Amino acid sequence: MARRLLTRLLREEDGFTLTEQLIVCVGLAFILAAILGLADVATKSAPADRERVHAVRDAQIELDKMTRELRAAHAIAIEPFKATAQVLKNNVAVTVTYDCSGTPVNGLRKCVRSQLGGSPGPSLTVLPRIANATSRPVFTAQQRNDSAGVGWTTYVRTLVEVPSRGERTVGGKARIVLDDGFYLRNIDALH
Repeated sequence: MARRLLTRLLREEDGFTLTEQLIVCVGLAFILAAILGLADVATKSAPADRERVHAVRDAQIELDKMTRELRAAHAIAIEPFKATAQVLKNNVAVTVTYDCSGTPVNGLRKCVRSQLGGSPGPSLTVLPRIANATSRPVFTAQQRNDSAGVGWTTYVRTLVEVPSRGERTVGGKARIVLDDGFYLRNIDALH
């Protein structure tokens, strides 16, 4: 039976009609157009996605550097947009200030690091684009009283909002919130 079916198929010379072939060609053209449209959308959105990744990574790196340096403080003063810390670097007392309280330009502030004592260098912009509203401070502190009733800071929370568009003038309107914090590791020895 299978042999008879096979020989019959080999003898027949039927094919596809012109109409059937045209319908298939039109269908394939639509499928190809859809695939190319998706590729075009992906190509256009790739720079914004790449910039978002860079904005998150750069802000996270700078926030980690800032919290690592402030964690080593033996005294710290916290304001909503400013942290001033007394740090020992190479047995030299240094005052490090992270000031994020500048006037917003286009809704964005800069966070600037400055240093007094030791070998002070120029002020450096560590976070060039902070979108924190006035109601969302960058720094908040938890305090506790020692045996003499004097309050001192034990924990500092840092909260930074950065635009997801990064350095681009156009792009996503979303903000990325980076939340970090640290206990001052040298404070218990002094109180």
